[in-house]
Amino acid sequence: TPLTGAPIMLKDGTVICQFEINKHEWDTTKWVHKSAMIFSRDGGKTWGDVSIVTEAPDMYYWDQRPNVLQDGNTILDFFWTLDGKKQKYLNIHARESLDGGESWEEIWDTGVYGQPGQPVDLEDGRIATIEIDRSIRPIITVRTSRDHGRSYEEFLVIYDSSLNKQDSKNINMNDAWYEMARFSVGHPTLLFLGEGEILAYYYAGNHTDRTSIEFVRISV
Repeated sequence: TPLTGAPIMLKDGTVICQFEINKHEWDTTKWVHKSAMIFSRDGGKTWGDVSIVTEAPDMYYWDQRPNVLQDGNTILDFFWTLDGKKQKYLNIHARESLDGGESWEEIWDTGVYGQPGQPVDLEDGRIATIEIDRSIRPIITVRTSRDHGRSYEEFLVIYDSSLNKQDSKNINMNDAWYEMARFSVGHPTLLFLGEGEILAYYYAGNHTDRTSIEFVRISV
């Protein structure tokens, strides 16, 4: 049950821990991957009320990247998406909760391929998103949206490399795990700095064992 990122907090002080649910190695039942959240209303002393964000046989909504929006109660969550039956990566999918994670709206296809990072609310009616597309070569792009990632307005490529592709759109599960171990660029993340500025950061290098942390400040 690995964590998928740092805790997030609602306006009422509720702390939310994000994680994935898989199964034990010796469990012979069908593997149904789940993205989930668990809540603490006393500053992390106790935890309860697990919310299942995604649970669909043969679909892997991996590496959820949620954030709380400006109203303090809406959670927007993006997923790196693999169709296990068709054995192919799909576009990034997203899901939204309007009640602090208690329930979730229908999941949707963002129309953008790749592995997402955490979005940020720009506090002017827009959000910014970030993703890495490794299917041709590693490219990291920041985008803005006025409808929470259902469509996009502007985009800016902040990292482009001469490396070969690092992911295969058509891939089985075993090869997907092997391929991940070779990534040398990834984990793009956004931080809203205020006054129309965001910080984008990620790891990058020419080899999986020789990487550095890079960042870009962007006026939006």
